[in-house]
Amino acid sequence: MQSYICKTVKQILRVAVSAGNPVLESSDIFFFLSL
Repeated sequence: MQSYICKTVKQILRVAVSAGNPVLESSDIFFFLSL
């Protein structure tokens, strides 16, 4: 279940980056994805 959530979060972040939204300012997100 955690892997599914992680994949979903990564997909959302990827869409946000492609849309040019400044959503990736939080280093906590990158820390979570690096786990």
